[in-house]
Amino acid sequence: MSRFNDDQKTLLTLGILLGIFILFISGYHMYTNYRLSHQNRKECDLHEHACTVAIRNQGSVTFSITPRAIPLQIPLTVDVDLQGMQPQSVHVKMLNVHIPTCHVAEDLQAQSKWSYRGIITLPLCPNPTHNWLVFVTVTLPSGNIIVPYHFTTEGPSRRKS
Repeated sequence: MSRFNDDQKTLLTLGILLGIFILFISGYHMYTNYRLSHQNRKECDLHEHACTVAIRNQGSVTFSITPRAIPLQIPLTVDVDLQGMQPQSVHVKMLNVHIPTCHVAEDLQAQSKWSYRGIITLPLCPNPTHNWLVFVTVTLPSGNIIVPYHFTTEGPSRRKS
């Protein structure tokens, strides 16, 4: 004896198809509005120079931090220069890889049509070496582009007295 009658099977099939459709639309929306750009981290050292990431069919995003030593607990100037895109806003978030609660974020101020700047102070987190992920979010009329960067800082030495 069948557990479901024909009407229930039809409704169940339609529900499953509707769920798949909603997942597809949600995924497409995330893909088109939050394009994540990848970079070759071996070629980029924020301690040495600004790092530029080419965005396919969009232009490029250049990110830099000064002072180049990237000290903790001292105000840092972060600059984002854009080529080939006119953003509505630019946002930077820095996240400690090992301690996600140790993070900072800043909306950058326009210096010109393609140049943005802000001041960020990295907190002192409880580990001696700090690996940081930086997410530069460029908000465009067509959606957001998120460009990741990476750098490492050293905290104060932990000498035993």
